[in-house]
Amino acid sequence: MHLSDDTAPGSETDDGPRYESDQGLEIFVRGECDPDATAEFGIHTLPFHEYCSGLGRGEWYASEAEKTEVKLHPGAWVRTLGRRWPLLILVLAIGTVVFAETSSAINGLSAFAGNHTSGQFVFGLLLVVLWSGVVFLIDYGHVVERNELWKPLLVYGLVGLFGIGTAITVIRVFLASDPTALEDNVLFASGLFLAMLVAGMVVYDTLIRTENMLANLGRTAILENKAGYQEFKRGLSEKLDQRLFGSPMHVSTAFSVLFIAQFAVFWWVADGPHGMGSPTLLVVNVILDILLMIGVYQFVLVLSEFRPLLGRGYRSDNGVVRLQYRPFHSDGRGGFRDLGRAAMRINGLIIIAGLFYGYRIFVQGSRSLTPSIAADPLSTPALVWGFNYLFPMLVYGVVAAGWLYFTFWQLHVKMVQQREEMILERQRARRTDADGPDKPLGDYGDAEFWRDLGDAPVWPVDNRQLTTLVTANAIPLFLTLSSFPV
Repeated sequence: MHLSDDTAPGSETDDGPRYESDQGLEIFVRGECDPDATAEFGIHTLPFHEYCSGLGRGEWYASEAEKTEVKLHPGAWVRTLGRRWPLLILVLAIGTVVFAETSSAINGLSAFAGNHTSGQFVFGLLLVVLWSGVVFLIDYGHVVERNELWKPLLVYGLVGLFGIGTAITVIRVFLASDPTALEDNVLFASGLFLAMLVAGMVVYDTLIRTENMLANLGRTAILENKAGYQEFKRGLSEKLDQRLFGSPMHVSTAFSVLFIAQFAVFWWVADGPHGMGSPTLLVVNVILDILLMIGVYQFVLVLSEFRPLLGRGYRSDNGVVRLQYRPFHSDGRGGFRDLGRAAMRINGLIIIAGLFYGYRIFVQGSRSLTPSIAADPLSTPALVWGFNYLFPMLVYGVVAAGWLYFTFWQLHVKMVQQREEMILERQRARRTDADGPDKPLGDYGDAEFWRDLGDAPVWPVDNRQLTTLVTANAIPLFLTLSSFPV
């Protein structure tokens, strides 16, 4: 049985003493946030296509999204769109393709039809018919449950289509002797849809996991002041649910609209975010950016409110609330494993953004960088080009470095400091009156205490994971420098 929020570790209850009930508790999980849940509470791992509901299991997704004490964004429409993110991307992608085919402002996919023979069309149609039959027979024969079949087809089908489109655009720009001569085509939006699909699904998955983590952190061994943490949660929930001047609009939504509006105006002047001059693609881009920016704002707010728990603590009416390092915690990370997992997940989102911005510079930036712009780097068009394509990469570098510092490094510093305090406390407790006040700590007789704690973990994640993470953060910057279109 799990600890309730007002039960301290080792306390006596009607069920007897509880000492180890929280040691194996994983709180960065998916599932209903039920304070009375059993040891099977939550799901640690989910396949990527299960991050959002899309098709099927709607009751389970709706339940986990509503039955939580802390909501990163209480707005029903935001949570519903996040839950149905793959369907939203599918609708927007179909609408964009249809518009391109019926509009003279931008070329549609049919522009590539002239490059293929009728035999190739017949062969492609035959493959579509055959694979449609295969999928139908799998469904008809109940080899796989329908919900388990259609959702992976939807998600991975979209990833595959957008991935193919992204690869084609990269190859076309790479092989073109003059990228600026390439005609605008809706295919160049593939990278945007791919990045938004993956990022949006990861954002929603991280949102639910973070809500569960915040709601259940008081049930773990790294927080002793349960009553104080309840007060902290109430204050955090109020800030996450702030409304603008008492209106129904959340502050996060207003901020996101205003923040993205400045870029929308700039993109309108600068021929769109993709250099294709398409108002439709501009609107789609702005809608998706606003939705993702709402999540970014809320995550930054949580980080800002959470930081005192890593330092001197949050002062509540029930005393100071702070995280307590447990060197021999069963998670192998001093009790901070789930915090490390949360930080890694959000850092993954930052890397996705960096890769997309690198893609924009190579594919979109190359097509917009005319000889006149390259010849005069200080001209207005050149400055506009730099702000449109290079400035986001600069922001990415700052955000990536800041996230590593304010999460992993701050947790590392706290773990090191508290481990050192534990070693010194045990060494002082060993002193006797015969030792005298001048006998220094840390002599040979104190070695056993260092041996006990010297190998205790001081990072919230495995060192190899951390090395991989730092390297991955640098990849978008290296790709940008190696493909700079000048």
